[in-house]
Amino acid sequence: MNSWAVGLGNPSAPLLVLGPEPVYTLDSPEFLLEGLLLQALWLADADVHVAAGALECSAWSEVPFQRYPNDFYRNPSRSTWGRLASLIALAWGGTPRDLLQPKRVADNTAPHLLDDVYLLELSTVPADRRSDSVATPVGEREAFLGALLSSMPEPRLLFIHGVPEGSKWSDVQVRLAARFLGFSLQDLKACLQTERPTRTWDELRWFLHGERGVLFSVQLGQEVEDGYWERAAEVLRMLMPERPQALMD
Repeated sequence: MNSWAVGLGNPSAPLLVLGPEPVYTLDSPEFLLEGLLLQALWLADADVHVAAGALECSAWSEVPFQRYPNDFYRNPSRSTWGRLASLIALAWGGTPRDLLQPKRVADNTAPHLLDDVYLLELSTVPADRRSDSVATPVGEREAFLGALLSSMPEPRLLFIHGVPEGSKWSDVQVRLAARFLGFSLQDLKACLQTERPTRTWDELRWFLHGERGVLFSVQLGQEVEDGYWERAAEVLRMLMPERPQALMD
């Protein structure tokens, strides 16, 4: 699998989101676009027709897939973007539907979630292939993501949700968080705040260092007891008090 897979959204956004793994299948157009073509789309600053051709659909939107992928998804509210929109709306107000309105045209100045978020995946192996022999080379992937995070000065908050199968990825997540903060791994482990907002074992872990913060949660969309995501939204707002541009009046 592609150890050097990049992300979707705005690379200069204040919020970086690191998910556990892709949810598409290997026979889906999403795999073609996100798993194989995404670097090329970014490097070529590819227009909408490239993605539309891969998806075998008409180019009804003017904005490129790599920046506003939800314009191309049939059910964006059910994707990671939709779940993230729900959390951000819970933290700062607004509605997920407003945040996910299609961009459609390049000069559309309406607020949009993808102007404030850049989404990466930790593992590049789709969830439905966990049992196969296919695996992401952990060392290569960690090195690439670490270099990428270090080269992005704008983001204020790294939100890490879920973990791929295998404890090796949990260690990678913490090391990447330390690199994002410019903090030693030992000090980060000692300083991470841990709490259980509900009666279950579902945890939130977070830390603020200077102007940058990290937040760890269960996977977006995971069923948890009432109160968990409300508390996650409170911590999100505490770590990044500035109201995202997508929610500005």
